[in-house]
Amino acid sequence: MIFYANVTIRLPMDVMEKISNDVTTGQHKNKSTAALEYIKVGIRISEYQELLKDPSKSKEFQKKMHDIVQNEKLEGWIESLSSQQLEGLLGLMQIEKEKRYDQRSLI
Repeated sequence: MIFYANVTIRLPMDVMEKISNDVTTGQHKNKSTAALEYIKVGIRISEYQELLKDPSKSKEFQKKMHDIVQNEKLEGWIESLSSQQLEGLLGLMQIEKEKRYDQRSLI
């Protein structure tokens, strides 16, 4: 269960305009959820900054970021497909999945 607290915060006008614009364009359903998402991202970045201070963890972080960027590219590509292209892709994926199942079954 998630508990929320009501708080009042002061934001620079440009930040508030960005949040309002995101709500207007439908990127977020309301100002509270938009602000919460941006706060979460800020917290995550702060944690990453701490992580980057350790050289071994820095390499791990770079790998994760590379994976995230690649995933975002894939998501963008998928979103650009027409419904017909998406159905074709799903069909190809199902065929590949069945091939792998068949190969494992024979082993």
